[in-house]
Amino acid sequence: MRKILFKSALFVLSLLLCFTLVNIRVNTYANSIIDFNIDKIVGDFDFKSTDFTSVIVEIEEKSIVESKHSGIVQNKKGLFTIRNIIKQEIYDVIDEAVVGLEYDYLFSGFALTLQENNILQLAKINGIKAIYPNVHYVATEVEFNISEDSTPNMLNSNY
Repeated sequence: MRKILFKSALFVLSLLLCFTLVNIRVNTYANSIIDFNIDKIVGDFDFKSTDFTSVIVEIEEKSIVESKHSGIVQNKKGLFTIRNIIKQEIYDVIDEAVVGLEYDYLFSGFALTLQENNILQLAKINGIKAIYPNVHYVATEVEFNISEDSTPNMLNSNY
């Protein structure tokens, strides 16, 4: 009688343990879907493309200038540590990601080169505030002609 009771109790406990683990796994998956925020992505990207693109990743940690205006103490070493933690998470998720320049003064973040189809995975990483396309601007040249009648002091005039 005791053996049957013991086996029944063991069976019920193992079932409870299995259901608990399944519930934890389902909740973890659901939370990872909920944590995804498309608002982090600014700009137009082709999420199906395997072409490499360069983006600017802004992290949630305040930059040195933002911290000064907020009255919070922030230094380069603290930002460096947090950036390294986020970069390691990126390397764990995205294989071919390459970090370029790092920024900490006006805003905190870094440039990142990765395939466009990995940008959605990048947006899921905790600590990332926004993802911007790395846009390159080219200035047009303006010709400035000095006539023969002008003197060097005429260039400094306000007219």
